Amino acid sequence: MGTWLKMADHLSTDERLTQLNTEQIQAVIDMLCLVIYADNRMSALEEVEFESALLKMPWIENKEQIVQARINTASSTARYANTPEDRKTIATKAAKFLEHDGVNEAVFGLAASMAYSDLVLHAREAEVLTVLAAALNIDEPRAQAIQSQFA
Repeated sequence: MGTWLKMADHLSTDERLTQLNTEQIQAVIDMLCLVIYADNRMSALEEVEFESALLKMPWIENKEQIVQARINTASSTARYANTPEDRKTIATKAAKFLEHDGVNEAVFGLAASMAYSDLVLHAREAEVLTVLAAALNIDEPRAQAIQSQFA
């Protein structure tokens, strides 16, 4: 999980992410839960690191309860998103809240770092990253360039 935590630490200083409102925070968490639950489960260690990293993000000030509640809600939705259509629906809905400049790539980078955190990109994780890139309007070459930072 070292790469994921480093990326979370880096993004905690990203000025663009300090401006997220509650709906945008929820959208980011929805997308990250799709990645973390790509294999339909989360280990206890992953859960602790995932939640602690999210709680360090710049959007947390006075919003910790919102983040915690959204993790609980999004994790159950993501866990049961068993078809590509289910995952696309969640990603597309979330992406609608993240349409301002620069945030899309920062969020995709965070998702990619999480997918590569165990040093192996599993087939379902790759599929989820493709869905997220499309939903976030990140073209394939740019998505690959972002992912290559963690491969």
